Amino acid sequence: MCCEASRNRWLCPRCGHHIHSQRERHVEICDGLGAGAHLRSEKARRRRRGWNKGTKLDQETRNKISASLTGKPWRAKSVESGLARRQKISESMKRNPAAGGYRKGSGVGKGCWYVSFIAGRVYLDSTFEKRFAVVLDSLALIWSRNTQKFPYSYNGKDHFYTPDFIIDDVFVEVKGYVTGRDLAKWKCFPHRLVIIRETDIIDLESGGLPKWS
Repeated sequence: MCCEASRNRWLCPRCGHHIHSQRERHVEICDGLGAGAHLRSEKARRRRRGWNKGTKLDQETRNKISASLTGKPWRAKSVESGLARRQKISESMKRNPAAGGYRKGSGVGKGCWYVSFIAGRVYLDSTFEKRFAVVLDSLALIWSRNTQKFPYSYNGKDHFYTPDFIIDDVFVEVKGYVTGRDLAKWKCFPHRLVIIRETDIIDLESGGLPKWS
């Protein structure tokens, strides 16, 4: 085998590339593109193809498959079974008092962990909540992340609502965009609830008084 060799490297006489393994085989099937020729060979490409790639069914087999599927509402049955499964899960969750409630990362904002010298290490669901927590720490107020859930109804269905914070026995919700569902939550809430918007956070950062004081 003709080659240019040294102790630490080996050059293929056909492509001139450094080859570190399978040198003899590379020379036999070298395609001029360097290492990996064994992966680009026709035999390797055939091994990677699916067992039925390129095959065609005869018309008789096609007709049998078509006849066996005719009249069977596969999609409708699949959708129906999916809805039934979702309904079953929903009913099971409603019977379980431990189900639902606050979950880290369940918000639509950009969440992050925050370490407070008052509340400890808490997960906040948005940058608004983080700014609000920083203000609470700067004011040395006793606060904590709320995990209590409260029932409410919206569009004829029962749900649970979990406010963001508890400050001196007052529930606080930090909110950006308000929807009709949010209004339904607040209307059914049984305790004192304070809604904090971005303008309120800016006011607190500027030294304003808390809305719940």
